[in-house]
Amino acid sequence: MINAFPFDYVKGFFRRAPVGDLIDHLHHTVLPSILFIFFLMISAKQWVGTPIQCWLPKEFSSEWGQYAENYCFIHGTYYAPISVDHRITPEEKKENFAGYYQWVPLFLLLSGCFFYLPFFIYQEVVRKLAGIDIQKCTEESITIKNANLKDRSQMIETLVNDFDEQLRARSEQRKGSRAVYLYILLKLAFIVNLCAQLWHMNFFLGHESLWAIWSAADIIQGEDSSHKGYFPRVTFCDFKIRDLGNNRPYSVQCVLMINALNEKVYLLLWSIYVLLLAVTFLNFLYTIYHYFACNSLANYMKSMLMESATKESNEEFDVNEIQYYTYYNLGREALLALHLIEVHTDRRLCALINKGLYDRFCKTKKPGDVKIGAILTINEKLNQSTSISSINVISMINNSLHANNEKLKQSQSINYIPRIWINDRQKEAKKLDHCKIV
Repeated sequence: MINAFPFDYVKGFFRRAPVGDLIDHLHHTVLPSILFIFFLMISAKQWVGTPIQCWLPKEFSSEWGQYAENYCFIHGTYYAPISVDHRITPEEKKENFAGYYQWVPLFLLLSGCFFYLPFFIYQEVVRKLAGIDIQKCTEESITIKNANLKDRSQMIETLVNDFDEQLRARSEQRKGSRAVYLYILLKLAFIVNLCAQLWHMNFFLGHESLWAIWSAADIIQGEDSSHKGYFPRVTFCDFKIRDLGNNRPYSVQCVLMINALNEKVYLLLWSIYVLLLAVTFLNFLYTIYHYFACNSLANYMKSMLMESATKESNEEFDVNEIQYYTYYNLGREALLALHLIEVHTDRRLCALINKGLYDRFCKTKKPGDVKIGAILTINEKLNQSTSISSINVISMINNSLHANNEKLKQSQSINYIPRIWINDRQKEAKKLDHCKIV
């Protein structure tokens, strides 16, 4: 019976990680896989095929010829145009030396490791520092998406219960937004890694920054770019053979067939790196805007709540209540988890999970707590005057508390938020004064 372990491991490696989006998947899975395939191709050509062939003197036997080709491949060759009729100087040989091709497989393997390393570190750190088990919530939502329709309602309810318990535990531990900050650092690490990979590629090959553009233009025009020193196919090699006490120098002309493959590989990698760098930078800016722009998260929550409401229910959502639910009950870590659930499943399932959390938020508000409208009324007054002292603010809050306690005697069905949020609202008042759901 065939052991399924290697196949399961490979399948698990290529599966999108539950704590990242599509851009993260390209960095930590797709690119390392491409680099590993190129590593196998070039390694096979070098160590199994024939990477170099040299035009040797007639007196060389087959053993001598094999020795000369192996020597030239290991010690490196130098490029010189065929049209040059003068003797190549040692300075020109050193300037046009080509010895990088022996190290290409190792370079590709290390590049793949550096692409995977940032996400590996992020995955381990976020598991320890985040107040919410983002990976568990996302994996459970993926299971729900693949489940039967009759079982989904109960599974969604179970996930909402677990999510809500994690929210309560997180508020006690005061975990804050560490997972979001780590996620943004991950995006930044991807950008830095891509820039470092491009720089190291140019340094490793000994080419200028835009070599790929000129090389691609020559290929399109049907010209050989090796005359510019880009992946030369025809090179020269100097070596000496000791024969009867004398050192006999030889200079042979060689064909580096491996460079024909190297050129295509590095042209493709350079193009992928540049394109992915632009896309990752835009994704980095969008991530910052999505989680830190004052109106972005609240509008995101409002749109999902509107999608989860059925036409028959005619349910209406209070805008001010959505703001407090978004910024104080959920927080950025929970919003990151919901965003990743949407990325890995679909928006409808994410909206249903969010609606379940919102309903629990509304049910857990206890009578006697501060009404949302009271704090917003204070905030509106703060907007009208920037010279109100802290004593006046406290007086306004006390008056609002008294007024709402009087209203509570008449009705027990008003939606409230905990008193502890008053201090949070004071801290965030200036930050959220201009945040409005549109």
